[in-house]
Amino acid sequence: MHFPSELPPVTVLNTEYIDFCQRIYATQLKSSADLDLRANFLHYVADVMVRNVSEYFSLGWLEDELNQLSRCLAIEPEQSWDAGSTLHVMTEAYDTGGHTQLLIRWIENQPPNGSHSVVLTSPEAPVPDSLARVVKAQGEVFHLHERSWVRKAKELARLASRFEQVILHIHPNDIVANLAFAHERFTRPVGFMNHADHMFACGFSVANVVFELSEEGVCFSQKYRGVKNNHSINIPIVPHDQSFAGDAAKQVLGLPDDARVVLSIATEYKYGDGEDFVRMAHRIVDLAPNVFFVLVGPSCEKAVWREAKERSNGRILPMGRVEREKLTQYIASADLYIESFPFGSYTAFLEVAAYGVPLLRLKTPIHSLDVVRGSACDCASVDEIVQKAALVLSDQNTERNRDYILNLARHYPEQWFLRCQSVLQNYLVAQTTPYHLETVRADPKYVNFMSRVVRSQMSFGKAYKHLPIRLKWLLFRKLHALNLLGGRGVKALYRSLLPF
Repeated sequence: MHFPSELPPVTVLNTEYIDFCQRIYATQLKSSADLDLRANFLHYVADVMVRNVSEYFSLGWLEDELNQLSRCLAIEPEQSWDAGSTLHVMTEAYDTGGHTQLLIRWIENQPPNGSHSVVLTSPEAPVPDSLARVVKAQGEVFHLHERSWVRKAKELARLASRFEQVILHIHPNDIVANLAFAHERFTRPVGFMNHADHMFACGFSVANVVFELSEEGVCFSQKYRGVKNNHSINIPIVPHDQSFAGDAAKQVLGLPDDARVVLSIATEYKYGDGEDFVRMAHRIVDLAPNVFFVLVGPSCEKAVWREAKERSNGRILPMGRVEREKLTQYIASADLYIESFPFGSYTAFLEVAAYGVPLLRLKTPIHSLDVVRGSACDCASVDEIVQKAALVLSDQNTERNRDYILNLARHYPEQWFLRCQSVLQNYLVAQTTPYHLETVRADPKYVNFMSRVVRSQMSFGKAYKHLPIRLKWLLFRKLHALNLLGGRGVKALYRSLLPF
């Protein structure tokens, strides 16, 4: 797959807009006594960075300003904490996807002499039953109830100071960690779980250590985010119920006994617009009349998947969201697994790998898991995926397919725990010291890839709505001048300028 090194114009303009926001903050807001106004604007910048691709994957000036703002707050931490206690900070938690599952396994694979609690920074964020059960066995689940960034940061700092250490699993645009933990009166060590390692995030500068998902992620964060002390700890995997035999699973799913099943599991957005993946899926089912392509995540509510099912006479099967308890049946039925693209689903990939299913994935500029890099599972093109799929699906000889089956020892609890503990013991031992992130423009090939697969969506969220009219007008004029607003965007932003 070819990825041009030239940046698309919109990405260059997005970068220019972020630089403009920096100048606005420096000249009109930095000296303001209204701390919530300053926080709202900085959150607006973080939100724009997450929703749009620029050349930056961290912003040193943004974190510097957040950390400086923290020092203006009247932080009142507790003076004592419980030994062996950990507070995991999340923005939100989910029933599906790898983000919450990673935290659940993190807690499950820790020694019993510690305690783990969770706080969600979104006031009304629901807590999935799977997470609540694990946490309540040894700790508590908290919510931050304040809506003002300033009050929320003070609330978080006070709560977190009761724990021996803090681990961040926050959304990339959540600024509360910087505001709460950069203050000199907050003395607990902080770790940052970089679960969204392919995109911009903030919070790195207040962490003693950053946990990465891969060695490629380690190198990327050091080179382009200015991150210090980061380590790959991989994703912990626990095999699930394997009582379903493949043939029995196919019957449960209503597939013919002689069906050859190709499986893919991911949240729908990870397939992009779906069109490239669907074209490949058609080529796969055309290999033989008994080949079925089952997709867990995508649903027929979206036209691209609905039309794929119709055109393939029901051999491309978008199943939509499936409860975790039923995933075993789908995995047991699979003769081959193909990872979603343009964005892979690390956790789903590893869970299927744990069952010994042959795997294929399209290699993209986005970081590869350590266990995959250099293996036969990596494919340089869709053509290579189709060629290898033909071999796997036509060959019942499992010995020949062993090249596409991974050894996951490093992801299983014993080795994962040892690696995680080594990092924790070396770095989460002293008060966090905020540092400056050297902002470096990322590799154009990586930026170009992200620009192709991420649809820009200029942010008009809560932070923007809370800005005064003069700032809204300045931002509107700049966005309009850079031609970064479509027709609907212009109308939405114009309406937000009205005083009623």
